[in-house]
Amino acid sequence: MKCSEAEIRNLIGKRLGVPESYMDKVDGKANFFGKEWSLSHREVLYFIFDIEKEFHILLDEEELVSADTYSISALSEIVNRKMELCDSNEKVS
Repeated sequence: MKCSEAEIRNLIGKRLGVPESYMDKVDGKANFFGKEWSLSHREVLYFIFDIEKEFHILLDEEELVSADTYSISALSEIVNRKMELCDSNEKVS
């Protein structure tokens, strides 16, 4: 199973109460703390929790403090990497 940017957009939109029509127009590489989003750390933390819960993953401390993490594209890549790692670990077991 892969995580698409659309799924990340949907989760973020639900958490923030943002219409899907707006979420579809947002640049996937825009930083959540930048001009386009202007989100608070609390808002970002809440949808990070939603993403972790939805995809059964945990972001590492290094990922949480990295400025590179805070875009839709980056989160999608991280989720996919984590899910692939889980899948490969299950096959080894």
